[in-house]
Amino acid sequence: MCSSDLVLVGPPSALTAALEQEGWPANVAHLGAAATPADAVAQTDIVLSVSNCREGFSRTTLEAMAAGRPVVAYDRGALRELVLDGHTGYLVPFGDVETLAVRLGWLAGDASVRAAFGEAGRRRALEHFSRARANAALASSYRAILPPAATRLAQANDV
Repeated sequence: MCSSDLVLVGPPSALTAALEQEGWPANVAHLGAAATPADAVAQTDIVLSVSNCREGFSRTTLEAMAAGRPVVAYDRGALRELVLDGHTGYLVPFGDVETLAVRLGWLAGDASVRAAFGEAGRRRALEHFSRARANAALASSYRAILPPAATRLAQANDV
């Protein structure tokens, strides 16, 4: 594949079936489902998160960031908490396909920006959304709401 290729990773759907029937453009490939999320992300340089629903939390986006991939996403739902616009990727208004294409084009055309955004995303994922960070936040919550004896028990169990 070349740098202008669009790779779709995921199981077949009604949309991919319709596109298959029409005939894929020469620069588009549907690779089907990947064995793991890491395998899917490894096949990309940029990850799009353009769901039609408001994501409560986009694990795909966070996995992409942790893997050092910049993300282009709709500015809605939890994606605002993950992607820092112009720093780890781009957020575009929901349904604004023209802006989405422009932002994607900028990233596709500049390897140094992709690398910088990818590294910034990786740092953000590790600093703010790591298992250690989640455990610390959970322990802090327990300390705030539980009586002292329960807090000591939780600390003894490494919660």
